Amino acid sequence: MVLPYPAIQYPSIEEHHKRYVKDSDWKAMELALEQSAPEYAKGLEKIMSQPYFYNYNMLIAKDNVFRDFCGWLFPVLKRTEELSSPKGWERSDRYIGYLGENLTTVYFMHHEGEIKTAHAGRRMLL
Repeated sequence: MVLPYPAIQYPSIEEHHKRYVKDSDWKAMELALEQSAPEYAKGLEKIMSQPYFYNYNMLIAKDNVFRDFCGWLFPVLKRTEELSSPKGWERSDRYIGYLGENLTTVYFMHHEGEIKTAHAGRRMLL
């Protein structure tokens, strides 16, 4: 699998996400994670306290890794949207994208050492 080099968010990912995600949406994501994938929810606090963050929602992966990741991610995001108010289609912000970046970090940090991972730079096209 190939992920972008993790960005360093000082002092932590948690402090970074507070700039982009409302507390109520974060709490909805935490609850959705607890309901959908409790084994990942257990490590959330530890992961969010560290500075390394896989942002941009980008990856290249083998089919089985990609399917497993998507099979995990999208139900959590769907449940998050169900628990959030107002709902995503009623909003102009991209909170679900920001939460997806946080969840991507959670997923791949949780599987660190299990999935062969390479890192690459990225280019922003304007």
